[in-house]
Amino acid sequence: MSKARLLLISCTSFFIACSANSNPRDVEQALSDMGLTRSSDNARVYYRSVNGWTGINETSLVVNAGVSRHYLVELLSPCYGLDEAYSIRFTTPNLNLDEFGSIIVRSTWMGTERCRIERITPLLQAS
Repeated sequence: MSKARLLLISCTSFFIACSANSNPRDVEQALSDMGLTRSSDNARVYYRSVNGWTGINETSLVVNAGVSRHYLVELLSPCYGLDEAYSIRFTTPNLNLDEFGSIIVRSTWMGTERCRIERITPLLQAS
């Protein structure tokens, strides 16, 4: 691959990442759209109970655990591939997904990216 082509791909990826960050989706609005509200507690999730996820923006995602348990996972810094990810994986030093863990995001545009977890909050069904 030529240097000019590699530079073009790098610049395009950079501008896509910057434009995605300039208009982040509002977390509270996204939760409301899903019929969920935040709880005030922090949580730990047994990592094998995670069975789905929905990306909200570059720093937040909702994780499903079991049939009706949902958690808001907030990241320490932006994870630019999250909104276009086709898979994520969790890493944890123990058997619980918590603030000591990370997510590994695989996306078409950004490749593989590792992002540290800042906080996990349980979500409740909105009434």
